[in-house]
Amino acid sequence: MSYYQTDNFEKPETKPRFWKSTKFCVVLLAIIFVFSLCSYLWQINYISEKGYKIKDLENQISLLKEENEKLAISLVQMQSMSDLNGKVASLGMVSVNEIVYLNESAYLARR
Repeated sequence: MSYYQTDNFEKPETKPRFWKSTKFCVVLLAIIFVFSLCSYLWQINYISEKGYKIKDLENQISLLKEENEKLAISLVQMQSMSDLNGKVASLGMVSVNEIVYLNESAYLARR
């Protein structure tokens, strides 16, 4: 009769899983950290670049508004009566004393 001893069974040695190893976790965390840092720096650079572009466009808008106001003032000055009277005099035109209206029925050609 043979008896087996069941007390001394040993579990076979197993290697730790690749993703459970400490070295893998450290490397993975380092990669995630570097990627996060790079994306953060890229976002900050992108936002600051857009901020400078917005500031430049705002400056252009203010310059164009000033130029528009100057042009509006010069338009009003050119359309003023004193300017028009000056142009009339320089062209050699004379003022009209009496206005004569033509009667259309009297001057129409008839067949």
